[in-house]
Amino acid sequence: MKVIIRGTGQLNGTVNIYKELELDESIARSILGSKKNEILTSLINTHYPGVKFNPNQIGVNVVSNNEEEKSIKNDFLKGAVVGALAGATVSKKSKNKNTSPIVGKSFRDEIVHLLDLDFNDDKNQIESTLDKIYITLKSYKWSLLPLNSEREKANGLIMNQVFEKYKIGYRKLKKVNSNLDEIKPHIKQFKRLRFRKIFGQFSLYLLIGLFFMIIFLFS
Repeated sequence: MKVIIRGTGQLNGTVNIYKELELDESIARSILGSKKNEILTSLINTHYPGVKFNPNQIGVNVVSNNEEEKSIKNDFLKGAVVGALAGATVSKKSKNKNTSPIVGKSFRDEIVHLLDLDFNDDKNQIESTLDKIYITLKSYKWSLLPLNSEREKANGLIMNQVFEKYKIGYRKLKKVNSNLDEIKPHIKQFKRLRFRKIFGQFSLYLLIGLFFMIIFLFS
């Protein structure tokens, strides 16, 4: 689902806040509930570091996405093509300076703080921390392999490290709560992050393989 955030903050003057994000339905809906201030703070601190704001003065609009993927397999096929095209577009001579998710700059310092997050034995605390990590990772993109520049290496390393942090919390959540129905949203989160990692890094190779497979099948 698409979440649109609008408002203003302060950092050496007024800062206009406007962000469109694609989030899971569970996260998108929770931003309208009791977790609104917590999720908004995490999102805005990530995209507008240093900006001071009042969460109660930030407008949120959630838009249903009728074209949401139906399964991880469909996600993979679509994502492989989209990821490859995105990877080809974001090159050293790219003219697009406002890509989303963020890929064109070194963003290590913007998300490295996630590595300091801890997971205790409380189910709600684990879920809340996993949501923070998930929302942030959804806003960034794994670099297409091979990694050539120092920027790409730094981005790729921090994305992998933060994903490993998510996996630690995910495994702990499954230990403290064995009810698969209750943790189903986070099972989906983990699968989507793993999928994004795979096609984000290897989509070009997957597309090449798919191309030759189609040639082989129809030759």
